[in-house]
Amino acid sequence: ASGDEIATAVLELKRLRLDRRNIGDMDGLDCCEEATHLFLQHNVIERIDGLAFHRALTFLSLDHNCIQAIEGLRHLPALCYLGLSHNRILAAHPGQVPLSVKFLDLYGNPCSLSYDYRPALVEGLPGLLELDQVPVERGFDDDSEGGEERTEVEDAASGEVARANPPTSVAPATPGPAANAARTPLPSHEGVSDKLLSELLSGEAGADELLGTARGKKAQILARAKERRAQMRDLKHVAL
Repeated sequence: ASGDEIATAVLELKRLRLDRRNIGDMDGLDCCEEATHLFLQHNVIERIDGLAFHRALTFLSLDHNCIQAIEGLRHLPALCYLGLSHNRILAAHPGQVPLSVKFLDLYGNPCSLSYDYRPALVEGLPGLLELDQVPVERGFDDDSEGGEERTEVEDAASGEVARANPPTSVAPATPGPAANAARTPLPSHEGVSDKLLSELLSGEAGADELLGTARGKKAQILARAKERRAQMRDLKHVAL
């Protein structure tokens, strides 16, 4: 292939895999403006940049890096999945994340230990379907009260979630009891997140299709969580 042909191929890349390459920055990504999927997990990147013109980007994985702040993303209109787990992010605000994001993972960052971390993101991102691999439930996650009931829902839902990027290293911060409870694995039956993320990764489904599918699956999850809570109340009543 000629130099021109190679250059054209690079410019037209849709899926770029640069994970586990000891990359320290994101310089040079401006030549791949047509990319829809960027895989940059397990590197040593400290800052998010180089995405000024990636308006077609739908999937961005920056898990397991050294990133300290969420920046340089708000302008991305098509971003649906944002993976930033196991970094060094101290604060996470809805204004830092594109409103188009449906799946957001910040697990393993210091910011995820804040008491109002989850409610603030859920309230500020109305299209969010899943946060830290736990399905979002409006009325529970965006309410500062009712924490015990919200934890029950998250605990039940976590069994339906398969991590798209399993951790292979120790997280920079140790999650508290509530975070651990929300991610305790239970037997999986529907594989909700696995199916949705697979469709997103393959490019077979757009955000609207994912939203419709997720709503149906989430209703099933919440119904099972409600049934389990009722069973627990019955058991307590019998015990008394």
